Parts: sequence; structure tokens; C-alpha cells
Amino acid sequence: MKFYPMVPKPLEANLFYRRKVLEAAYDDPDMALDLKHMCAQDPLFFLNVFGWTYDSRIVAHPELPFVTYPYQDEVLLELLAAAGFVDGVKPHDIALDKSRDGGASWLCVVADVWSWLFSDMVSFLWVSRKEDLVDKPQDPKCLFWKADYLLGQLPAWLRPPLVRTHLHLFNAQTQSTIDGESTTGDVSRGDRRTRILLDEFASFEDGFAALAATADSTDCRTFNSTTKGTGVAFYAVKTNPAIKKLRLHWSQHPRKNPGLYTSKDGVLELLDKPYGFPQGYPFILDGKVRSPWYDAECIRRASPLEVAQELDGDDQAAGSPFFDIPVLTRLRQETVRPPLSRGELHFDATGRPDKFVESPGGLLLLWTPLLAPDLRPAQDRPYCLGIDVSAGAGASNSCISVGDASTGRKVAELATPHAAPDQLAVYAVALGRWFGGIIIDDNLQLEAFMAWEGGGPGDIFAIRVLFFGYHNVFYRTDDQDVTHKVGTKPGWFSTLDTKQTLLGEYRRALAANDFINPSLQAITEAGEYVFLQNGGVGHAREGTTADPSGARKQHGDRVIADALCWRGMQQQPKNVVPKTRILQGSFAHRRLLRQQAVANSREY
Repeated sequence: MKFYPMVPKPLEANLFYRRKVLEAAYDDPDMALDLKHMCAQDPLFFLNVFGWTYDSRIVAHPELPFVTYPYQDEVLLELLAAAGFVDGVKPHDIALDKSRDGGASWLCVVADVWSWLFSDMVSFLWVSRKEDLVDKPQDPKCLFWKADYLLGQLPAWLRPPLVRTHLHLFNAQTQSTIDGESTTGDVSRGDRRTRILLDEFASFEDGFAALAATADSTDCRTFNSTTKGTGVAFYAVKTNPAIKKLRLHWSQHPRKNPGLYTSKDGVLELLDKPYGFPQGYPFILDGKVRSPWYDAECIRRASPLEVAQELDGDDQAAGSPFFDIPVLTRLRQETVRPPLSRGELHFDATGRPDKFVESPGGLLLLWTPLLAPDLRPAQDRPYCLGIDVSAGAGASNSCISVGDASTGRKVAELATPHAAPDQLAVYAVALGRWFGGIIIDDNLQLEAFMAWEGGGPGDIFAIRVLFFGYHNVFYRTDDQDVTHKVGTKPGWFSTLDTKQTLLGEYRRALAANDFINPSLQAITEAGEYVFLQNGGVGHAREGTTADPSGARKQHGDRVIADALCWRGMQQQPKNVVPKTRILQGSFAHRRLLRQQAVANSREY
């Protein structure tokens, strides 16, 4: 910025500078014209010399000169770049992920008002969840009030002739407009705008419809909001790698960050070392970034949920998470790690495995070594496959989770949105045979135990698995039978109660380290499961975002696969002794299958 460095920032010096500038412009029309050109070239100069803001909490002086903090400078320039006002930068979407009271809404208004003042024929649309939050007379919290206030404080030679009506602001000099709407599913549909501001976007009831409706109306959507959990459209925006994100955290605010500190493994780490803490200060060693201001706010806030939403910007804690967020945070640090290998398992059309071939884009992730001579996982332990089956149309993932029942560790993961149920069945059969089995007493478990979600595409999957002669599978219990004998239908079937029970068992296993999950994506998806209004449990982002595997929608399928894997692992013996192998299809093998079915019936 050309002229901004000339502006003093201390309050008294800034006010003195402003007065001198106004006096010079009042006495000299040429000076006024020069200042107008300077403002047109330098938005930060414009704001820090002629901008004002309002804070009713300061009773003695609620009207304040808008003197920006360094992080606010960055935000304003990024907002202008996103809308196409910086040479060499194409217009693009941008998300402002903010703590409360960081000035983000004011900065969004300033960016568009500055552009409206000095650029020809630009057009902006401001949207919020209610019309009164966009434009309501004498209400400082609405967007148009902020624009009216900014314009009203400008000297006459800087303020253009304008037309101001409800939800509309027109600049007669530049022919530029700012309009407002409340959100509906069809917001801006068929419209064309330089920028669309979606303010407090996490609170939009029809946020996903607004995303679809605005996509073709502008090249620059600005999503401004505090968080409301993982089940809202704002979270989908924040986690979309194609959308630029700016974090406005309370720790950037000079009034709130004196005395910053944090901790690691319970050990205090001072981030603001010159700060003079009083003796005996009650530091809170929870690993979060904190300060005396933040500690006081945590005490006065109504609940941890409010702290997560308004201050921390913690999406998972701000919703109604089913899994314990501190546990998931610990697991990311302690158990998550990259796979040892990644590639594809080669097999024939009958599900007979051939070999594993490493490749950077392979679907199969392995967290277990492959042993010579045949480069397979260790064959002295029981394995379990948990499988969530999708339709394979690209809308959601089919997932396979493989666990080592002897150690409680997840050792493999596969996720793909493009495998039809019958195709997935061949892969699962091959994978179960490749991981193999163990010899138990005088019998050999030739195949890994397999549990999948039945119903819908799961029924097609089941038919193909059994067709290929794979019988070491989970059979549902008969809920109407008081003896809980194994039923005749293979697969686990989801109801509101059985799903909550399954996920509850998995949640306990994660917390107790009984199930060790090294997959970052799987742990992330667990954090996105929430309690639903119907009393059940579900994935908050169903149908909302892209998945790294290529699925167009995100259903948290890895979590169901992991939970089924854990359910199957509990049915398997933990300590085994290798013996000699029995040939598949032999009498001994058929006897083994019968004994396994009996063993399964005793478990459930």
C-alpha cells in the first residue's frame, strides 16, 4: 500500500493526524482531490484515516476511529483480492473462520463499501439468515447500518451522491450497487454479482441450498462465520480444499493476547514471555492456547459449548459430538501414523488373491509389514474385516477396515466410491483370503472373519460373498429369540438402537486403547458423528463434502467399517498356535466351517 505507512496508529496520534488531514482538505480543494485519489489507491489508508466504527460497550466513547490491527490489514487485503481488485489475482471464494468480536463483519462491509466508492459498475449482494440482520433501521448489528455509518462519517468531498432504499445502496457516480437479501434456497439464483457475502453462514438453515444457488451467480463468495459444529454448510466450506480460508482467532487480537501461554504433556510453555503474571497464577494446562483474558472468558461463558463456538472455533466440540473429542485429539497424537505401504491387491474373478503391488495412488493402505517368502501379512493371528457397503455410484464410499484381533490394531483400510456391491464383494473375499487365517487347535481358519452392514447394497454384497464360498462371516442375531441364537441372515443390520450400540462399543474401545486406529481420515470422520434430533447417532456431514478418495458425498463410512471390524474382533480368539495347513474344500475344512458357525452362535 502506497500511503498507509504514513498513518500513525496510536489513538491520540491517529486522531491528531486525521484532524490535520481534514483541515488541509477543507482549505484546499486540490488537496481534497489528491486525498480522494490516495483513498482510491490504498484501502488501508482510506480506512485508517477516514473510517470509524461503533462499540456500545464503551459507554463514554462508543464511536471510535477505525484503526486496524495487523491481522485485520491482512483480512481486508485478502477480501479485496478475492473479489478481483488485486492485479494478477483471479476472483475466488474465501471463508473467514472467526472468533467472536474480531471485527470480521465490519471488514467485509468496509471491503465492499470501498469498492463501491471507487470502482465503476460493481455489484455486491449481502445475505444473512434473517432480513433484519441485513437491513434494519437504527440497528447497529445489521450490515447496512454499518455501511450507512461508514458513509455518514466521511467528509462531504469524499461521499458520493447516492440512492439509499431498503436493502439497496446505489452510487450515482460509479453506478455501483450493494443489495441485501435474507437466505432462501434460491438466494441469488439467476443473479450476477461481483461478490456475494454470506454473513454468519453457519447459522443458515438452508446453507447447502444456498451453496448450490450462489455458485453460478458470482466468482467470489465470502463466507463469514463463527462455527456451529460439523453438521452445517460452513463446515463443508471450511474443509473444501478449493476454498481459501482465513482464521481470525482471538489470540491475534492485541487486547486479548497479552500473556499467551500453552502447555504440552502438562508442562507450561509461555508464549508471551515478557508478560508479568502475578505470583501463583492458576495456569490451566490443557494444551490449548490461553491467556488471562481467555481464562476469564471461560469462567464467565455459559458452557464449554459456547467457548468452543465463540472463542475456539472448534467445529467438533461446537456441535453435539458422539465421540469424546479429547480422546480423538489424543489419538491423533498417539496412534495416527502414515501407512507402511499403499497399493493394490491383485486377484482373479473368483476372489483368489495373487499379490500386493505398491502404487502411490493405490486404494489399499497397510499398517502391517509384509513377510517373506510370499509377501503377505503375518499368518499366526486372526484377522477381521469390517465393511460398509455403498451403491458404488460415486455418492459415498464403500469401506473395508481390517483388524488384527490378537493385538486390537487396525492393519488395513480401503475406501472407494466407485465399486459396485458385487465388485466390492470380490475384493473383500480376496482380501480376507490374502490376510488369511490361523490354526486353532487342530483346525485351520483359512479366511479372515467378515462383518458387513446388511440391507440395500449390503444384500447384493452378501449374495456374492457366499457365492464365492466365503463362509466365515457374521450372522445377525434374531432379536425376537430370547436365546439370541444366530439367525439365517448374514451381515449386521442397522436400526436406531443397534447403530448406537455398535458405535458405543467402538467409542469405548477407542477411549480404552482396545482398538488402535492409525488412520487419520477414520479418526477425523469419528469426530464428525453427532447425536441427532431423533435420538440416534449419525454423521453430521452426510451429503455435503468431497472426500479425498473421490466420493462426492461424505457419510463417515470408515467409522461404520471400523466399528464392525471391532465387533468382529471381539468374537475371535486372541492367542493362537500355528499348526499345519488344511486344504480348502477338504473334509477337515468343511468340519471347520461347521464348528465356526457353532462358535459364532455361542457368542451371540
